[in-house]
Amino acid sequence: MAAPPPAGERGVVSGARAIFGGSVALYLAAIGFIHWVNEHTLDDRIVLVRLIAAVTAVGLAFFGSALSPPLFAASVALLLLALTTFESLQAGETLPR
Repeated sequence: MAAPPPAGERGVVSGARAIFGGSVALYLAAIGFIHWVNEHTLDDRIVLVRLIAAVTAVGLAFFGSALSPPLFAASVALLLLALTTFESLQAGETLPR
């Protein structure tokens, strides 16, 4: 059983939140950059959606202090699940039939 946070700390500590949300954003930006280098174009929707997801992760890192730790983690997980779903659907459209 986890101990309750000390009085006055109502959520994820800002450093942990920044590391968690920032690392997700950095990962998404790096994957977007690698995809851009391989494709040599920014016209691909996946690159744009990855960058939007990275900005959203940064927003969660900065403004997620009001969220409880499980809700913060669930928000980041939901963001990554939505991105994975979009990329899976997008990959299905580009396969030759």
